[in-house]
Amino acid sequence: MGFKHTDATSPRLGRRSGKWLLRLAGVAMVLLMGTTMAAAPAQAHGNDPRNWDLPAGVVRSNQTLSWTASNGNSGFGGVAPGRTFFYLFELRNDGSEAVTVTGFNSNFVFQMHPDRQGDFALDHCKQFIEDVPGPDRQSFPVVIQPGQAVTISDNATYHYIYGPPSNECQNASFFFGPPVFLTVEQVVPEAPVWHEATCDAGASVVIPEITGVTYAINGTNVDAGQHTITEPQEVTVTAGANDGYEFPAQTITQWQHNVAAPECSTPPTEPEIEEEPGATDGEESPGGPEDVDESATPSDPSVKDPLDTGNDQPANPGDGKLVIDQTLGDTELAATGISENAMLWLAGSMVAGFTGAMLVLRSRKVRG
Repeated sequence: MGFKHTDATSPRLGRRSGKWLLRLAGVAMVLLMGTTMAAAPAQAHGNDPRNWDLPAGVVRSNQTLSWTASNGNSGFGGVAPGRTFFYLFELRNDGSEAVTVTGFNSNFVFQMHPDRQGDFALDHCKQFIEDVPGPDRQSFPVVIQPGQAVTISDNATYHYIYGPPSNECQNASFFFGPPVFLTVEQVVPEAPVWHEATCDAGASVVIPEITGVTYAINGTNVDAGQHTITEPQEVTVTAGANDGYEFPAQTITQWQHNVAAPECSTPPTEPEIEEEPGATDGEESPGGPEDVDESATPSDPSVKDPLDTGNDQPANPGDGKLVIDQTLGDTELAATGISENAMLWLAGSMVAGFTGAMLVLRSRKVRG
């Protein structure tokens, strides 16, 4: 049996007269069956593939069956038993926005002709159509720009096996579809959060986690979360919409930030001490305690050093040098070695002798 491709508005082909059919029965029987492709109404009705819910401005047209016979012949339109076939159609975008087709629903209905629906189930003839291996003829997604028409092929392949002898599937109809369209959802990206560098930690940027948005730092896609910036530089963060999402008009999708090094104070350093000329590490400079002759210092604490007068003072204020007041002490004279008591006795004797001599001279003068 065979069938011819028509559209929904085509009149059903009339049946051949019984007499004419009987004459040709011994040679071949060609039964015509329509492949009606009804235009999609505004709303879908359950899983009925006859009703395509198309985006605004998109029109389906030029739908047909492409078949190949067992003898290698091929064509479009009606198919007969033994033929392998697939469905193809055209979508025309008369709208103002591009649409994207992401796939095609290979479901179909092989529906009885209304004249036979009282005797058979509506899908009775579907049992004579089987799926067979075939090539992938169509790649998805398919983007259809405004004003563009694109032909789309079904990747499913079918084979029409021998039909029933009662010809109840005569003029049955195929209904295919629908294609799967990409639905677009609007989303608004959030701005990243910047953290400036400190003396204890480097700078960083926190990328928000927004469904449908992919962020990039300096052109490299990154995951949501905190990202460290190791050196001063100008950093650019951009946001892009994933498939199935779009940004509203005038949406901000780029942020720039200048990452600067922190101003950190350095700890004070201890000043270097300049050594006096001639001084070496671990040694006293000339004139220090090691140069004093300890043998000249009395061992008796009660006896004072004749050089220690307690009057040490700068020779010249401000020059940092000392002179020693060499006033004699009360124990002995440095030059003579005579004790102070002996000196006092000697002086007293001299005074007494001088006084006595004066008295003698005066008495002689009075007598004379």
